[in-house]
Amino acid sequence: MGLLSRWFARAGRRRPDVPARPSIERLAADLRRLSADLQSTVPRSAIRQRAVVWAYEQTLRDACDALSVAYELEGLGGLTRELECARMEAELQAAGLCTRHPAGRRR
Repeated sequence: MGLLSRWFARAGRRRPDVPARPSIERLAADLRRLSADLQSTVPRSAIRQRAVVWAYEQTLRDACDALSVAYELEGLGGLTRELECARMEAELQAAGLCTRHPAGRRR
């Protein structure tokens, strides 16, 4: 039992409910925001660019999990990884989720 759980138990209070995952609306908004960031022409460091790509891919995975869309990104790199992300985006869009910022492509 963690420290916080013990404190709540001792205080006779229930631990506040924490949602297991973000809502689909939050995931869609995050995907659009990250998509816009990826499309941006503002210069940034390689580390920042990689962080945005990682966040976009993680949010894409979360949206696929929420809508039961199968995906396989483990072990993929380069063009194969980008193609899998594009397939995931297409599947999510077919399910009614807008994943991209209206201005254009992901990368």
